[in-house]
Amino acid sequence: MISEKPSNELWLVNYFAPWCYSCKALTPEWRHLAKMARDLPNVYIGEVNCEKESIVCMGQGIRAYPSIRLYPFDSKGVSTFAIYSGYTKTARSLFHWLFNFLPSPVLELNPSTFNDHVMMDKDVWLVDFYAPWCGHCVEFAPVFHVIAQMLLEEQTILVHAPSPSNLMPSTPPGG
Repeated sequence: MISEKPSNELWLVNYFAPWCYSCKALTPEWRHLAKMARDLPNVYIGEVNCEKESIVCMGQGIRAYPSIRLYPFDSKGVSTFAIYSGYTKTARSLFHWLFNFLPSPVLELNPSTFNDHVMMDKDVWLVDFYAPWCGHCVEFAPVFHVIAQMLLEEQTILVHAPSPSNLMPSTPPGG
């Protein structure tokens, strides 16, 4: 099944062995990650028991457990992948890593485009004012991305904007 991954899907796969202590420790985090990612369209979280599916694991060159691989969008099958090499294997750290591979429906604005698009538009906009050096802002980015995916069907426009004080127009719209 894994070798038949279509190009319009992203798969995150945990290759594990049931006797492996680190794999056992990862299990609750992996389940939590699956719940966190369940609303992301065409994103699948799975696992392969290498004791039962040794041919699959050998074909993928799995030599250590757990091995976490991401098979990205725009790739068919399993020839293209990214390997998670982070030390921390929590649901949150894995979700942040996964987030980097997702296409974003979020627009990045600067003061000029903010005024032209948001302030002068009659559409509904959801704006996340953030600073790239702000830990809370960085932590919220994947959550905002999930919200963006969910609201995309509503035709709501979502934006990351650097700072509210830098984006406000000097004169009110229409004034």
